[in-house]
Formats: sequence, C-alpha cells, structure tokens
Amino acid sequence: MRLSGEDRTLAFKGGETSFTRQEWDLLSILVDHPNRYLTTQEILRLGWHAGAYGPEEVRIYIRRLRRKMEPLDLPCELLARHGHGYCLKFAA
Repeated sequence: MRLSGEDRTLAFKGGETSFTRQEWDLLSILVDHPNRYLTTQEILRLGWHAGAYGPEEVRIYIRRLRRKMEPLDLPCELLARHGHGYCLKFAA
C-alpha cells in the first residue's frame, strides 16, 4: 500500500484512487490511529476541519472514503461501531 501526500493518492495491487483534501485529511487521521475507534468528536478535535464541519460531515466523508477504498482490496477495513466511532482496522 502506498500513500502519496503530494497528490493525495492511495495505490495498492495496481489500483489507485485520488482523494479530495477533506477526504485525505480524514484518512490521514485514521491512518495515524490504526486499529483504534475514534468518535466524531475526537476526529474533529484532532484537527479535521473543526469549526467548518460537524458529526454529519464526518459520516458523509467516511462513506466517501469507503466507496473509494473498497475497490482497491486493501489490507485494512474502515469500520463504524455505534457509540464507539470509526476505525481503520488493519489485517493482522
């Protein structure tokens, strides 16, 4: 898996997708906290466009990330757990 911050792309097994600035920033927060559930409030406190976005936007952008990441068959999964938040879970 290759992350390129310069052009905000993610490549894996010959597939590649690009992300908007907001998507990339959210993905970066999740990558920095692997296998850990983060609530929407934690995501916002960690600097994901705090003040400009709220919990509903977090949900919307998580959906967008899933749609872009699923076709790449990555060794990780973007999980949501009610009451716990969102987690980028990597395979053991």
